Amino acid sequence: MIIRMSYIVLRFLLMCITMYYRGDDDMSISIRMNEKELELIKKYAELNGSTVSEVMRKAILEKIEDEFDIFLYEKAFKAYEQNSKTYTIEEAKSLLGIK
Repeated sequence: MIIRMSYIVLRFLLMCITMYYRGDDDMSISIRMNEKELELIKKYAELNGSTVSEVMRKAILEKIEDEFDIFLYEKAFKAYEQNSKTYTIEEAKSLLGIK
């Protein structure tokens, strides 16, 4: 089954990304950038023994992971601010019944 979506245009930094979803875990992404940006990415990929696709995939996933980590940190910090009670290791072991 092939699912076709009309163009979805996303803005990622200063680049325009157009995503085409074809279904079955097959995704093709077209990124428009100027020659200077493309040359920088190509040189980076070459220096690291990688492909442009792998460099872009890794950069996008790392950005998402970083933002998710920040979200979780902020959520945990808010919970800590509401209840800042802390325990020593010995107190925690005692409360949990650990010897």
